[in-house]
Amino acid sequence: MLFGLLLAACLPLPTCAAPGATGCATPTPVLVWDQLAVADLSGYALYYRLPGGTFQKLVDLPCSWYDLSEPPDGTIDVRWCRGPELGIPLQRYCPTCAPFTAYDFAVKGINLAGVYSTDYSNIVSVCFSPLCAIRSGPCN
Repeated sequence: MLFGLLLAACLPLPTCAAPGATGCATPTPVLVWDQLAVADLSGYALYYRLPGGTFQKLVDLPCSWYDLSEPPDGTIDVRWCRGPELGIPLQRYCPTCAPFTAYDFAVKGINLAGVYSTDYSNIVSVCFSPLCAIRSGPCN
């Protein structure tokens, strides 16, 4: 299973800048990737590491199956898997990622038997900015 991992545009988060805050950002980097065209795809797994370190799994992102029959008859009509149409906001899935620190990200495919692909996608490096968020005030 081979596919490409891309770093997409940043999505704004619902945050407010603290008065006098500098050196921070409200968008978060978003990863998207090319869909795998395999019949037994059941999802993807997102991994991260410090550059040169060992990848650690952040999260499994399973595909969803939908029964579109009216009324539902229990047959699966549509399978939807994450890909280019919906990215992964990294700071949501990597809350322990520290500002001003570079991290590498990659994904693997998972098949219906629960077997992960042996190869990672290409690796994307991201250096996070701190988010301009306050815990009290008009953003609550």
